[in-house]
This record gives sequence, structure tokens and C-alpha cells, in this order.
Amino acid sequence: MNQDSTPSSDRIITTESCEHSGSAPASHEGIMRRDWLKSVMIGGVGLGLFGIPLPSFGEESAITGCPRIIRVSKNVNARIVRYQCERCMCDKDQVFLIKCDFSGTLLANKACDEAANMIPDKSIAKGSLKYTLRSGICPDTRTPMLWGCHEGRLMLYAPSGRMLLDVPLAGTHGVNPDLSSSKRCCWPYADGAFRGKGTEELKSCMICASYLLKVPFNFSNPCTKTPPNPLIMQLDGTMMCPC
Repeated sequence: MNQDSTPSSDRIITTESCEHSGSAPASHEGIMRRDWLKSVMIGGVGLGLFGIPLPSFGEESAITGCPRIIRVSKNVNARIVRYQCERCMCDKDQVFLIKCDFSGTLLANKACDEAANMIPDKSIAKGSLKYTLRSGICPDTRTPMLWGCHEGRLMLYAPSGRMLLDVPLAGTHGVNPDLSSSKRCCWPYADGAFRGKGTEELKSCMICASYLLKVPFNFSNPCTKTPPNPLIMQLDGTMMCPC
């Protein structure tokens, strides 16, 4: 996009395998089972069940031995403190380029969360997001809708100020494959996932999680003079740590 061609009124900046047949000695079976496990371990390099090469995620994801797996279920209640929105046209579609920073606090969903001692309540959540969204009309309800992608970063700090987590975010906006028919493309929220290594006392742990992100955009024109608030993130996943 040529930013010079964007009308100034459209720019808003706000601060605030292995097959085995026949009998074989037990020791041979053990070796084969070990090699197969190596091929499917997270962070391992090898072939999957159907001979498809598996990606390597690097040494940072390798946890030796059998890991402890801990459920993580958190709610982030935040406010957007900086908001920038630009509008451009592609064919006849309006496209919105949105950047925002947010800050808030984290509370556990106690019914599922097992990580209260590692990521305590009232931890601070800070981050940034970049949305690329196209506006249109939902085919079912004939109401305005936004579709696109988002990316960004999430940082969690303990109440004492120690950093616990710093991970990249990425996902979609406006679509939900869990719904049916036209509702799949009339979803007013963003969904995404992240995977990363903890910091400080969590540096030996890996966390993988999905999240639901709710921001009350004006679907007709998200380039509003004030930031759309509040920002709500519902985060659920697991953390793998040495046993």
C-alpha cells in the first residue's frame, strides 16, 4: 500500500514408521520402539507414521525424559492503550491495517487451571497486535463483518515484575471451523495459537496454547477515534516441564 495515497482522515492514532512383522527378540523390539518414539517426539527429527518428514523445532523444545504436563487456563482482561488504524482499497473492498498495544491482568479459570503457582493470578499481561482485515457483509445475517489475520506478541509478568513468558501470536479473525454453514464465516472474534519457552523460573518449560481474542471493533469502520475496549483473551493450553 502506498501510504501517501491514504487520506489523512482515514488514519487514526490514539495513545491511551516402522513396520515390524514376525517374532523377534524382546531386545530388538525395544530398540525399534525406542527409535519410533524418537521419530515422533516433539522437537525430534525423523519420519512420522506415514513416512512424512517431521519438522524440527530446535533444541529449545527438547525436554529430556518423560515431561510433566500441566493444564493452563487463563483469562486476560486488558485495555488497548495505543491504537493505529489505516484504511486502503483493494478492488472494491475496504481493507483495514490495525496496530495496537494492550495491557491488563490475568486470572485463572480455576475449573481447569493447574498452573496457579507458576503463573499466578494478577500477573501482568502486555502485548502488541497487528490486524489485516477486510470488511464485508455476513451472508447469513446480512450484518457487517471483518475477515483477516492477526499477529503479535504476548508477554506475561509475575506480580513481582519477573517476566514469565514472551511468545509470538498468530491467528485468524472472522472465521470459526467449529461452527456450521454460513456461521463459519460470521464469527466476530479472533482465534489463534502460540508455542514458546518460558523465561526466568519457567525457562525449562514449554507452553503451547490456543486462545480466543475478543475486541469490540466497529465492523463497518474500525478506524474509530477511540480504541475499542476492553480486550479479552481466553487462553487454554498445556505446559511441559521436566518431571
